[in-house]
Amino acid sequence: PADALLPLFECTLSAAGLSTSMSEGSSQLSLASLQRDKRSKSAVKMHKILSTLFAVMTEATSNRYRMYMLQQICILIFRPKLLRDEYEEWSEYDSDVDEGDDVCTPIRSAFRDLINMAGTKKPHIAKFVISNISVAWLGMDNDEDDKKEYQAFSGLSAIPYRTDIADLLLYKESKIEQSSVHQELNVAGWDGTGVGGIEGTSGKQAMPSPLDDSNDKSIVRGFILLFLSKLPNPGEELHKDVLTRLLHFIILRLLKRVNIVTNNRGSSVMTGSAEYCEKIRAWQALCILSRFVTTEIASDVCKLTFKSMSQNLHGQIRYFIEIFTIQCARLHPSIFGDEYVAQVRRRDASLQHISSLMIIGGNLIAGRYTVDFFRPLDNGGKLRLNEILAGVLPWLSSTQGFSRAIAQLLVHKLIPLVVNIADNQTHGQQADGSNWFLSSLFDFLEENPEMKRLRQKQSQFFDAYEVDSVCTPEGVLGIAVDESEEANPLHLVEAIKRCLEDVYTEAHKNNVPTWKQVDDILQKEEYVNVVSNASIANDGEEDETKLVNFQRKILPLDSLHLSMEAVKEQGLKNAAGQRKQELVICATLVDKVPNLAGLARTAEIFAADRLVIPDTSVCKMDIFKSVSVSAGDWITIEECKEDGLLSWLKHQRENGYKIVGLEQTSSSSCISKTEFTGKTVLLLGKEKEGIPVEFLQVVDACVEIPQLGIVRSLNVHVTGAIAIWEYTKQMMTKKSA
Repeated sequence: PADALLPLFECTLSAAGLSTSMSEGSSQLSLASLQRDKRSKSAVKMHKILSTLFAVMTEATSNRYRMYMLQQICILIFRPKLLRDEYEEWSEYDSDVDEGDDVCTPIRSAFRDLINMAGTKKPHIAKFVISNISVAWLGMDNDEDDKKEYQAFSGLSAIPYRTDIADLLLYKESKIEQSSVHQELNVAGWDGTGVGGIEGTSGKQAMPSPLDDSNDKSIVRGFILLFLSKLPNPGEELHKDVLTRLLHFIILRLLKRVNIVTNNRGSSVMTGSAEYCEKIRAWQALCILSRFVTTEIASDVCKLTFKSMSQNLHGQIRYFIEIFTIQCARLHPSIFGDEYVAQVRRRDASLQHISSLMIIGGNLIAGRYTVDFFRPLDNGGKLRLNEILAGVLPWLSSTQGFSRAIAQLLVHKLIPLVVNIADNQTHGQQADGSNWFLSSLFDFLEENPEMKRLRQKQSQFFDAYEVDSVCTPEGVLGIAVDESEEANPLHLVEAIKRCLEDVYTEAHKNNVPTWKQVDDILQKEEYVNVVSNASIANDGEEDETKLVNFQRKILPLDSLHLSMEAVKEQGLKNAAGQRKQELVICATLVDKVPNLAGLARTAEIFAADRLVIPDTSVCKMDIFKSVSVSAGDWITIEECKEDGLLSWLKHQRENGYKIVGLEQTSSSSCISKTEFTGKTVLLLGKEKEGIPVEFLQVVDACVEIPQLGIVRSLNVHVTGAIAIWEYTKQMMTKKSA
C-alpha cells in the first residue's frame, strides 16, 4: 500500500546503513581476498540493497517522498570509504574497461541509473546526485581520523566514473517546467536528516559565487568543474593514477570529441546548436584541466589542439581554444612552440586560424605570458622569431581589416626583437643591410598616423587575456551568456573590429560628401536673410560683398542638384539594382533571432523596402549572420520596441500605408483572396500569442493562411515568407498587366 512505502523505505534504509557501516569496517580484509573472476560479497550485498531502495522509490507517488528517498540513497552510498572500496575492486576486476559489467561497481551502476533518470528534463535530480558524489570523490568525510588519509587519495575513487565525468562536462540542463520548481526547492531544503531516517550530512558542494541566474544551465557541470579544480597540482599531492587514468583520459577524450566534424561543407556550426554547445563546453572544461597536461600527453594534446584550431569556429569557441593553448605553451614551450612555428608558416591557413595564431603568438612573445622559448636569448630563439615574422608579414596585405590589424600589432612587437632598431634609424642606409626592409617597415608602423591610432586604442591588446583567472570555475561560469545561454566572451577579433571602426570614424570624420557639407551650411546659416540683405544695400545701395559671399555659397547647389537626385533615386533601389517594393515587414513582436534572420533574408530577396525589428543589435550576432547569409547588410533594418509600436503603426497610416496583420480573427480573410495595395505594412504576431488586441485596433485588415494539416500553426518566419511572396506575386501581376 502507498502508505506503507515510506515506513518500508525507512526500515530498509536503517538496515542498509548498518550493513554498509559493517562493510566499511571490514572492507580492507575482504578486498585482500578478492579474486578477479569472482564477485565480491559486499558488491552483491550492495546490489541487493540498492535494488530494494530503488524499487521502493519507483513505487512512491509523491514527489516529496521521492525526493526525500533520493536524498537518503545518495547520503547512504556516496561515501568516500564506499567509493574507495569500489575503486579498489574495480581496479582488480575490470580496470581497463569503463563500460563493462557493473557487477563489481554497484554504486556506479546506481549513479548511472540516477543520471539516466534525470536526463536533461529533470536537472534537479542530476544536481543533487553530482553535488553529493563529487564531495565523496574528493575524499571529504566527517571522520577526522581518516580525513588526511583519504585526502591523500583525492580523486582516486572517481576513476571508474571517468567516462561519465567527461560526458557530464558537456551536460546542459533543459529549462525546468514550472511544475517542477518545487521539487528543486525541496531538495535544497533537506538538511541531511530524514523522517526517522539515518543521520548524516548531505555533503553537497557550494557553487562558485560568480554563478548567477544567467548560467542556470551549467549547474551540473559546475559541480564537476569545481571537483576538478580542487584536485592537487601534478607533482604535489596528486596521486599518479588520478593524473594518468582519470585526468589524462578526460583531456584526450574531450580533445578527440571537439575534433569530430559533422559538417563536411566547412561552414561553422550554428550558435546554440547541440554541436556548438558541446564544443564550447568542452573547451571550457579543457581550460580548467590545462594544468594537468604533463609531458606524457603534451605532444598528443598539441596536435589535437592545433588540428581543432583550423576548424571554422565561432569567436566564442576560439576564445577558449586560445586560452587553453596559451596555458599549455607556458607549461610546455618547446613542444607547443615548435608546432606553433610550423602552423604560422602554413600557406593554407584561414583568416580565423591565422588570427588565433597571431593572438596566441602575441601573448607568448610580447604579452604578459612571455616564454623564453620565443625570446632571442640564443640563436635558436632568434631563428624561431624570424620564422614567425616571415609567417605573419604576408598577412599585412590581407583582404580583411581585422587580420591586417592584428598582423600590424604583432609585427610592430616582433621587429624590435630581431632587429636592433636603435642602430638602424637612418632611412635607406641601415647598418644591418640584410634587415633594412624590417627597419623601414617598423618606422612606417611607428610613425604612420593610422597605425598610431590603432596602437593607442589597442596598446594592451596582447595583455587582454586573463588566462589564469579564466581557467577556474569562477572564471568560466562568471562570463555573461548569449541568447543560447552559452558563454559569450569578447573575442579579441571582435575587439579589433570595433577598434577599426573607431579608427576609421576618427580618420574620416571630415570626409563628408560635398552635398552633405552644403546641406549642413544651409541649416546653420539663414540664407533667406543673406539674400534679402544682399539685394538691398544700405541706404538703397547694393552690398557687393554680400552678393559675392552669397554666390560662393549657393552656386555649388546647382551643380550638386543632380547628384542629390541620384542619391535619392538610389535609395529607392536595392543592392541588386532592382526597385524596392512599397512593402514594410514589421517584426517587432518577433523575439527569436533565427526567425528575425530568416525574415531579413526573405525580405531582401523580394526587395522589401525595410524590415522593422525590436532590437537592431541582434544583427551582430553570429546566429543572425549565419541564418541571414549577409542579407542584413543589404536591406534597411529599423528598430521599434514593442512599447512604441502602436504610435509607429499610426504614423505609418498617416503616411499612406495600409496595415495588414497576419492573424486568425473572426473577420480575417484568406490571403489568396486578399488584394494588396501598393504601400503596405505587414504586421507579424508573436510566436504563440499572435498579435495583441491593442495593435489589432489600428490594423486595416487581417489575413490568414489556409491550413490543411493537423498542426494549427506555422512558424512566424514561414508565415511571413508566404505573405511576402503573395504580395510580390500580386505586384508582379499588376506590373505585367
